[in-house]
Amino acid sequence: MSRYKVNRRRRRRTVRRRVKIGPTIGKVLAISAVAVLALVSLTQSIGRETAIYESTELREEKGSVEQEINELKLLEARAKTLDRIAKSEVREEMVSIGDDVEYLDEQEAVAGTSTTQ
Repeated sequence: MSRYKVNRRRRRRTVRRRVKIGPTIGKVLAISAVAVLALVSLTQSIGRETAIYESTELREEKGSVEQEINELKLLEARAKTLDRIAKSEVREEMVSIGDDVEYLDEQEAVAGTSTTQ
């Protein structure tokens, strides 16, 4: 027989270990924390830049649409004016000046006007 006794009953023991944070683990944790914060900051800035880019595009589109609206309003006003002129009584009284139109030079005198300054 051997000198050692074998204990048939096995005991379960809870092993408690104290984790010691040394300089290496501290550096790894600090670098990990900085990396996580940098990643969060990067994603926030990308989100902000995307929103700014989209809002700039929308402003430009809004400006071009407003410009087009103003041009259409101007065309509408011109069309209404031409329609009023076409329907007015004064138009019927107008006389064509014909093809033999002669324009005055700047130096020529016109009756009832003064050219001296």
